[in-house]
Amino acid sequence: MDKISVIVPCYNEEDTVRLFYDTVTQVAASVPDTDWEFIFVDDGSADGSGAVCDRCAQEDARIRVFHTPNGG
Repeated sequence: MDKISVIVPCYNEEDTVRLFYDTVTQVAASVPDTDWEFIFVDDGSADGSGAVCDRCAQEDARIRVFHTPNGG
């Protein structure tokens, strides 16, 4: 079985993070026999992006979230 890793850096994208996640999971669901993971890297967002990422991770065990200080 193939494994796909989707790595998404985000910074102050509170309004679009969930939409992006929903879109990618719909596409991944249409690919049979594929194991996938979704990695959010919250780059020190000043809005609620990190919290949205955390909520997505609570809903799906294939999601991991890393919170880092803003690195530019």
